[in-house]
Amino acid sequence: MRNKLNVFSISVAVFALSLLFLAIQLPSSAEVSTLIGPRFWPLVLLVALLIFALLLMIENFKSNNKQKKDETDEISNAVEEGSPTNHTESTEGSDLEPTFIEKYRNWLLLLITVLYTILMSFTGYLIATILFSFVCTILLGMRKKLSVVLTTIAGALLMLILFDYLLNIPLP
Repeated sequence: MRNKLNVFSISVAVFALSLLFLAIQLPSSAEVSTLIGPRFWPLVLLVALLIFALLLMIENFKSNNKQKKDETDEISNAVEEGSPTNHTESTEGSDLEPTFIEKYRNWLLLLITVLYTILMSFTGYLIATILFSFVCTILLGMRKKLSVVLTTIAGALLMLILFDYLLNIPLP
């Protein structure tokens, strides 16, 4: 598991670095007539992505060192006591099979996101966003139906007000 996490964090860092060179080529605010140029948000997001990838690598490295130290301490304690070491895993929760939704939750979220982008061109932003948010919150585990409905509608309306009225950016 730790090796997969290392590979993931390194690949995210390489991806962010490669996109960083493209983002730097975008015009800055001095080259356009806006306060924040097209370069600002991509740079902020890519720098944040790099920082979080590095933090993940550091945390993973510390966790690996602690795990190795704990294993050596456990072996040395067992040798001192004269008992054989037992490295078998506990299988208390292994008889519970995950449901289809739990097993394929990530793929279902990806599929719902693709459907959301397609649905938005037919129904518009507001209806598609309400449906998308509703399905995603249920898929991610929220069970209180009143909370799901209220947060979904409130979030979509806040985004609509923010973009349409405050920023004067029309939504599709």
